Amino acid sequence: MPVRKARVLGLGVYDEVRQAGLQSQDWQDIRTRINHARPEPLAFCLGCNEPAHVKAATSTERSPHFAHYKGGGLSCPWGEDGGRNPDDVRASIYAGNQESPLHKSMCNQVLELISLDPRYELGSGVVDGYLPPNGAGRGRWPDVRFNLDGLGKFAVEVQLAPSLATEVVARSKYYLSQGIHLIWLVPWYTFDRVARAFTADIAQ
Repeated sequence: MPVRKARVLGLGVYDEVRQAGLQSQDWQDIRTRINHARPEPLAFCLGCNEPAHVKAATSTERSPHFAHYKGGGLSCPWGEDGGRNPDDVRASIYAGNQESPLHKSMCNQVLELISLDPRYELGSGVVDGYLPPNGAGRGRWPDVRFNLDGLGKFAVEVQLAPSLATEVVARSKYYLSQGIHLIWLVPWYTFDRVARAFTADIAQ
């Protein structure tokens, strides 16, 4: 059962009428604001005052909507949501494996192709290698990284499977903070299909 009425800090109250008037880009803008604010809650269900988020469209019949987080809404008069938590999502990707054969092949092909560019700095290309941060904190494991003369450092994320919106945001922020150009490589989806949520998050 979706949240019928939600309050988004800085944007006001979204009742059923206001929600019905939102276009897909409006929903994506709200979803992005909520994800950028995590772990601080930005949206709340007005039925139970618990934190809420925007669920992306999952089919041509299921539009974007506000929903409780997994385990929330137990006391909500509108009912709780049966969504999956982040650990469930991670476990389902590649049936628990961290990398599929297709993903590994794509990463190697990306590096092979970029090494043909005359601006490619020899020895800078790495597939699935640890990238330490410039300063404190933890680093990242970009799928592919390389340097181009005159253009700087690059990281490529080959995203063939669904990813959590919060992870998309975290990766984007990290590479920006490190002065690294981030390129997302995602599957092609035809226009007669509902756009996958994670590709919309990446595009945003």
